[in-house]
Amino acid sequence: QSGVNEAFAARLEGWGCKLEFDFSPGLIFSDFGVFFSAFGAIETDINLDGVVDQDDLQAYLDGFVAGQSKTVSGCK
Repeated sequence: QSGVNEAFAARLEGWGCKLEFDFSPGLIFSDFGVFFSAFGAIETDINLDGVVDQDDLQAYLDGFVAGQSKTVSGCK
C-alpha cells in the first residue's frame, strides 16, 4: 500500500530435496558446484533455520559426502 515492494519465500518443510541443485537425476558433483555458486541465497538454507551460514555449508557437505538421502528438508 505504501508503494514498497517486498518479496518472500514460502517453503514447506519435508517437501523437495535440498541437496539437489542442478536439476538432474541423482546427487552428482555438479550439484556441489551449483550449491557453492548459489551459497548465500535462501535456497541454500539446508537446515531450514532461516539463516544461511556455516551450519548450512556443513550440513550440505555432510549430506553430499556421506551420500545420505534423507535430510531435515525432505530428500529421499
